[in-house]
Amino acid sequence: MKTALDLINLKASKKSKVNRIPNWASDKNISLKAFHFIIEQKDEKLRYIKIHSLRKHYKRKSNYQIFASEVARHVGVKPTTLTSSSSYSAELKKFLLDVNKHLVDEMDKKLLTHDRTMSKGINQHPKADVLKELKHYKRQLSTLRSENALEQVNLMVSKLSLPVKRKLGLNV
Repeated sequence: MKTALDLINLKASKKSKVNRIPNWASDKNISLKAFHFIIEQKDEKLRYIKIHSLRKHYKRKSNYQIFASEVARHVGVKPTTLTSSSSYSAELKKFLLDVNKHLVDEMDKKLLTHDRTMSKGINQHPKADVLKELKHYKRQLSTLRSENALEQVNLMVSKLSLPVKRKLGLNV
């Protein structure tokens, strides 16, 4: 059985593996700063994905993806310098694409689980279909009520005694 200290150490080692600095990131240029910003943004976008489960929350890609222009703005360089003209640009671009692919996969997984849980209820159907069905059932209910009323009257008349029926002028 693992102790709490073992679990903490295991979690810390997993985090260090995830945030291990790649070869292309160096403190001699802005690539390390860009790498750390991408990791920060990835965590923030994953938190957003964890909280939001409706498709309408993902209409703007900036809610769940990281853009090179956003990273460039944060580190204080032009986007072309960051993604095209520097020695680390190809690796940084590949890393950013991998991170964005991971974020899109997480978003798809979240929406898929949400769609599965919602597919059994009325919330999954379009509003027009629900209204059409509602009108149909209301019409059906009113016809059933009128039929039921006629049946009730016929039942009451059949239970009346013969002299009462004659006084009411009903055919016997």
